[in-house]
Amino acid sequence: MKEEFKETNGNLNMWNATTGEHVKSFEFRNTPKDLPKMISFDADEKFCARQINKNVIEIYEGSNLKEQKFSIKSKLPPLPKVDGQPQVDERIDNSKFDGFLFCPMPAENKGSTNAPYYFMAW
Repeated sequence: MKEEFKETNGNLNMWNATTGEHVKSFEFRNTPKDLPKMISFDADEKFCARQINKNVIEIYEGSNLKEQKFSIKSKLPPLPKVDGQPQVDERIDNSKFDGFLFCPMPAENKGSTNAPYYFMAW
């Protein structure tokens, strides 16, 4: 079965390798060498993470890349209160993610539907 590729909204495209169905398009503005650290699946392909800019990571379920499950945004920690009052925050927020990874599942939890999945971003 050969599917004709149609124009999409993004320049990074994903297909279902089993069916050939075009699943998702993303806008990718980095260099090709950055791609392996910008998008990743966990070992079981249950989740997919995509860093869309320096401070936002989107998480998708591996079986449904059409709909974002949630996103994580980096931000500066709040300033401590002074005399019980919040401080005026005039800092420039240059916080960013330098990387992320899915933590491997312990062997005894593999295949479990209710075992927690862990994701780290730094």
